[in-house]
Amino acid sequence: MLNQSKLVWHHGAKPPGTPLMDITDLKTKTRDIWTNLHELNDCMVPGDAEFQAEIQQYGDLNEETTWRNAYASLRARFFADGCLEDPQYLIEFYLLYASQKWGWRELLPDVIEQLTLIPEGLDALLDGFSTIQQYGCEYGADQTEVELVRSLTSDAIEKEPGRIRSGAAAVLAGQSN
Repeated sequence: MLNQSKLVWHHGAKPPGTPLMDITDLKTKTRDIWTNLHELNDCMVPGDAEFQAEIQQYGDLNEETTWRNAYASLRARFFADGCLEDPQYLIEFYLLYASQKWGWRELLPDVIEQLTLIPEGLDALLDGFSTIQQYGCEYGADQTEVELVRSLTSDAIEKEPGRIRSGAAAVLAGQSN
């Protein structure tokens, strides 16, 4: 389990353990990423009934956990469907910068866990770590932040170690493969 104190908190954010998003904000962000995912894949956005039905697959709509799980899963699917062309950019921009800028940093461990469940997502993370190891950070992240993502990725795949590719352990340990 991730120690929440590993997360990097900036700009006067609340301390670890304190929710940064209230349930209304979380629902809005979930609806936004759901809409973005449908625009990316379908070009048409289904209506409210379809949104509610999809979110109910994650649990009770009155529970914050449902919305957190839905957001993390939808965000990971969005990344897998539209943001894997540059694995280093995925890590430095989409996971690090965007999570901070757009207010979902507290959900980063959940998003990374969901992304590791998508084979192409896990491959992109591992490729991104290899590139950063070889060439350094190129998109404004620093090594400490990259290590955060590496640690979260390692924590996530430890839950199911049989699904990682050969050489992944070395990549996650920060070694050349």
